[in-house]
Parts: sequence; structure tokens; C-alpha cells
Amino acid sequence: MSLLKKITLTFLIALFLFVAFGELSVLAQGGVEVDYPTIGEYHPVSTGAEAFPEYLRYIVSFFIIGASVVAFGALAYGGFLWMTSAGEPLKMQKSKERIIASLAGLVLVFASFLFLNSINPELVELEEIKIEKVNDVDAPGVYLSLSGSFHEGDDDAMGENVRRINSSERGLGSLEGNIQSIRIVNPTERRGGEEEVAYRYVVVLHGKTNFEGRCRYFLNNQTSPRNINISDIGGSVASISVLRAQRYGDDPYGGVRVYDKPEFQQGSGSQRLSATASENFSSLSVEPWSIDIEGSYAVILASGSDWGGMDDGCAVFASSSSIPSLVGHRMNRCSPYYFSAFFAAYRSCSTYYAMFPLYRR
Repeated sequence: MSLLKKITLTFLIALFLFVAFGELSVLAQGGVEVDYPTIGEYHPVSTGAEAFPEYLRYIVSFFIIGASVVAFGALAYGGFLWMTSAGEPLKMQKSKERIIASLAGLVLVFASFLFLNSINPELVELEEIKIEKVNDVDAPGVYLSLSGSFHEGDDDAMGENVRRINSSERGLGSLEGNIQSIRIVNPTERRGGEEEVAYRYVVVLHGKTNFEGRCRYFLNNQTSPRNINISDIGGSVASISVLRAQRYGDDPYGGVRVYDKPEFQQGSGSQRLSATASENFSSLSVEPWSIDIEGSYAVILASGSDWGGMDDGCAVFASSSSIPSLVGHRMNRCSPYYFSAFFAAYRSCSTYYAMFPLYRR
């Protein structure tokens, strides 16, 4: 059997076994919990059945990397055989075949990458979890405590229990369910002789990985740090969105309007959203099927006004580009009112919103 056939067969068998095992695990246990190895600086999250695509994405990426390493190794070995086969025609012929098979294997891997990337770029994308240990909780940023305390003055306890999150994370790995409190420290600058907030951190906590499930957002409008006890919301945190919003009181450019039809068409109405200043969601008067954004804004759509009142529905859109259609989005697949063999129509899950103008230097 040629090397190309071996690579292809191994890849297909491994992928089949993985999918079969994953499906059986979901059926038998109601979820998949795996401690993944770290590949370079990347480490995937532990996921449940609701985040099975994240699990598949890591496996696909793992096999693409593994197949590339095998093909490069086989190519190097074929080259070595070629260089040492002088005067041995049979050995030279075998080395040529190995080199050709290795090159074909690399082409197959590259073609697989392009194919998967064309279907869904997230399948071949690994994200680095940017959560780090710290020995200072006064610098600007968002901090997570595993003990409920930030251990100021105790470097050893701080290093063991406190982490700093640098960006939005679709999964928290081993930290999932273990975060007890968060600390928000806004950056400040001196204006007119006084310290003022340069921009605000807005922290959105999600009950499931991939920024799904129930959510609750927290912000800090002040120059002083703010500590928040996670137990107050009565649920664990599986992913976090971190937003940088304009400082409170600034007049933002542009605005956001939601329409009850795709492509910004107005059916029964539209609604201009107001910037959020507190930690209370505002009511939506229309079902959002498209969002017209002028400027840079973050919009949070939710199916309830608070963590306890949500029916596992929340989504964060942080963009400077308009969203012409929410058809097919998970937040717009509630209360189906029409079914046929080829078509289904749904109502929007979104009943509340929060909106923040994003900070741009």
C-alpha cells in the first residue's frame, strides 16, 4: 500500500472513530468532557454536547497538523534514501516513489485545509486562550478569582488563585465553573488635573461555551476598581466576552437601529437603540432581523432581562459593520410558526438588548 493511501486511510478511519465515539458519548452521558493536550501555545476548551462543533474543530486541526508532520517526515526520509542510493537502481526507484507519495500527501493535506476553510473557516482555526497568572491586580484589565479573593499583598496566593483575561474567550478550559469573582479595573488618564476613565471594560459572562446560554454583563464607570461576586448570579461561567466601551458621558458617533425585516427593510416597524449606562437590559419593541450600525458598537441581544429570567438565549455582536440578516442565527430560531418539507419559519428569541459604543483610538 502506498504512503498516500496509508495517510488517507488513517485520516478517514480516525475521523470516523472520533465522530462515532463522540456521538455515543453524547447519547450515553449527555455530554463530552475531555482534557485536551496543548499544541504549541494553543489549548482547546473542555466542551459539552452543546458545543460539539468546538470539539470537532480541534480534532480536525489536530489531524491536519499530524498529517502534515507525517508527510514532511516521509519526504525527508525519501530524500535521504535518494541521496544514499547511488549505484542501486532498485533503491533509487523506491526512494522516487516515496518522494512522489509524500508530495501527494502534502497536496492532499493542503487541499483538505482549503476545502474545510471554504466550508467553515472555524474548522481549521485554533484559538489561543489568553488567560494568564498575575502578581498585580491594580493594573487596567479584567481579573478572575478562583477563591473569591484577589489576595492583594500576598503574591503566592495571588499567583495561585487569580488570572487576568486579555480578550473574549469562547471557553475557559479548567477554569470553567470555578470562577468565584471578577475584578474590573478601567484604564485612566489625567484630564484637566483630574484622573478620568479612558475607556470602560464591559464583561459579559456566558453560561455555556462558544458565548452561548444565559448571560449577564457587568461594567465599571468609575476610576476605582470594582469587585463582583459571581455567586450573586447563581450559575457557573463557561465563556466570557470582554468589550472596551467608550467612557461614560462621551457622545458617541452614529447609532444603531434594528429592523423587523432582513436587509434593513421595515415591516411593521424599527427601533433605534439607546446606549446602555447601567447593568439593566432594555426592552425591544420589534423583533430584530437586521441591525444597521453606523459607527462602532457592541449589541447584546437576550431572551430575558437577567441571568435567571433567560431561556438560554444571549448573543454579543461587537462590530463596526451592519448585520443585514439574522435569518438562521440561533437567537432567531424560537417559536416556529410554519413548517414544510423545504422551509421553516421562526420568531425571534430576542426580547431585550444592551448597547455600548466601542472605544476606538
